Order: sequence, then structure tokens, then C-alpha cells
Amino acid sequence: MIVGIYLFQLRLFHSYSLKDKRAIRMSILSNLRRIYKVSAAEVDAQQMHNFLVIGASLVSSDALILRKTYDEILRYMDERCDVELINATMELV
Repeated sequence: MIVGIYLFQLRLFHSYSLKDKRAIRMSILSNLRRIYKVSAAEVDAQQMHNFLVIGASLVSSDALILRKTYDEILRYMDERCDVELINATMELV
């Protein structure tokens, strides 16, 4: 069993309050859970309205599946017009 731990740091465009941030966050988290079947949550910078840190994890018996999922999530983040991907990391445990 291998656990993939992903961390994504995002800058939010057009987010002027925590309420705006919540709408963007909920959209991203629900899509990650629905499309990629990962467990995901906001893990840091909760009080900053224009910055979002998302942690996600996935369990698999194959590291290739975990890397492929990570690459697909990166592509998804890059395609979103309301966020800029600042940093992304993946750790396999």
C-alpha cells in the first residue's frame, strides 16, 4: 500500500473576502473529490483571502497511478482561470 500526499499552493484571482475564497475553495475541493477520488481539504492560510493551500491524499497499490493522478490534478489547476498554481509537491509514503 502506497499513500500519495499532495500539497498545492494557489493564488486566488478576484477573491476580495473570505466569502469569495470559500466559493472558490468549495468548487476546487468538490471537483477534486468527484473527479480524482482524493481526500482533500484546506490545510493552511485559512485567514488569507487571496491565498489557498490544499492538501490531498490518495491510497493505491501502484505508484504510477499516484503520479498520474498528481499530473492530472496539476493540469486541472493550470486550466482554472480563477487561480494561479504557485507551488505543488507530491510525497509517496
